[in-house]
Amino acid sequence: MEKKLKEAIERVSIVQYGDYFILSDLFIGYEWKKISISDRRLLGQKFLSKVRSGTIPNVEVSKKNPSKRQVYIKVKKLSE
Repeated sequence: MEKKLKEAIERVSIVQYGDYFILSDLFIGYEWKKISISDRRLLGQKFLSKVRSGTIPNVEVSKKNPSKRQVYIKVKKLSE
C-alpha cells in the first residue's frame, strides 16, 4: 500500500497547475483496477490525509464529484 501511495504522490508532478483530478487519474486504468476496493479506500484516505497535512505540495482538496470521489486541484503557490 505504501508503494502505491508513493507512486501517486510522485505522479502528481505530471498534473498541470489548475487541473482538477481524482486519485484514480494518477494511475493507468488497469493499474487502478488491480487494486482491491478496500485498498483503494485506504489509499484514498491516506492520500487525503497527506494533502490536508501539506505533505503533498501544490495540491488542495476541492470537492467530491457526483460519484462521491474526492476531487483535488493542483495549485501554484505564490512563492514559486
